[in-house]
Amino acid sequence: MLSKIFVDILILITVYNPLEAAIVLLSIKNENDDVGKIAIKSTITVFVLSFLIVFVSSFLFSHLHSDFINGNENLYISAIKVIGGAILFWVGWIMVNGKRASKLVLNKKEKKLAKEKEDISIIPMAVPVILGPGVFTTLLVLGDRAKSMIQKEELFIALVFSVFVMYLTLRYAQKVISFLGVHGIRIISILTGLFIMFVAVLFFADGVRGILAFV
Repeated sequence: MLSKIFVDILILITVYNPLEAAIVLLSIKNENDDVGKIAIKSTITVFVLSFLIVFVSSFLFSHLHSDFINGNENLYISAIKVIGGAILFWVGWIMVNGKRASKLVLNKKEKKLAKEKEDISIIPMAVPVILGPGVFTTLLVLGDRAKSMIQKEELFIALVFSVFVMYLTLRYAQKVISFLGVHGIRIISILTGLFIMFVAVLFFADGVRGILAFV
């Protein structure tokens, strides 16, 4: 049980990428913004959306029917694994090569517009900076894997812990960034990118295998 929770926590924290989110927060917030309020509002939003994605997805997939797949939802989730794997691999590749993953979802113009917003906690911080397409597909896959009630409870615990880590990182973003420094951030970014690519390959391979089963 503990090992399963640990793996889920590792995957969730990696794809949430709280360090990247902290860097974005510091770059788009205004001087008068309350970082604490932004952090708690962003993480609550992320938690609620993640919960809905994880625990509603399994219900939705089980009720998706098609003559093409004879009512079997496995093809749907396999397709999502392939797409999600491709997205995650690209994100990981960007990070390993020293670029900011947030640039994939937030360009310079959007950052400028964000600085003019009165509240950045939901948009763009919660969505799409934290909860982007890669995270979305990862949550769908994890939700599909949690079949039994025990597995759902384990995933819920992992989700709560991961979001709490996200909150702490955002709440103390300035201290975290200052403590790690440029080199520390670079090292963590590379390691995070490599792990994301590892998860991406697993998702992609599992998805392809699932699709081939229908051929």
